Amino acid sequence: MEQTACFGKCPIYTLTIDGSGAAMLDVRRFMDSLGVFEATLDTDIVCDVLSTAKKGEWETYDKEYLTGYSDMPSTILRYSMNQKDTFTVRFEGEEAPVELMQITERLKGIKENAKWINTSDPILD
Repeated sequence: MEQTACFGKCPIYTLTIDGSGAAMLDVRRFMDSLGVFEATLDTDIVCDVLSTAKKGEWETYDKEYLTGYSDMPSTILRYSMNQKDTFTVRFEGEEAPVELMQITERLKGIKENAKWINTSDPILD
C-alpha cells in the first residue's frame, strides 16, 4: 500500500508485506519518524490480510477510482501472488470497492500497531 502526497501535510509512505510476515514501512514525509522500518508480523495478522486480499476480484477492478479533486492523496494497492500477476489499483478517499477499503483499513491498522524497527542509515547534515 502506498499513500501519496496532497497539497497539505498528508502522510507519505509505502507499506509492504509478504506472505512470510516480513513487513517494511518506508516513511517519506509528515509522520512522527521518517525512514525505513521493518517488522515481523504474527501469522494470524498475515493470514487475515491475505485472506481479505484473496477475496478481492482483482481482475475486475478498474485501475483508478478518482474523485476529481486535485488535493486528494491517493492510495495505491498492489497485490500479487507471484511477480507475474501484480494487480495495481489507485483510489482517492473512499471511491474504491468495499473489498479494497477493507484491505486498506487492515493495512493501516498494521502500520499503526506493528513493532517497527528503524533500519535506515542515519542522515548526515
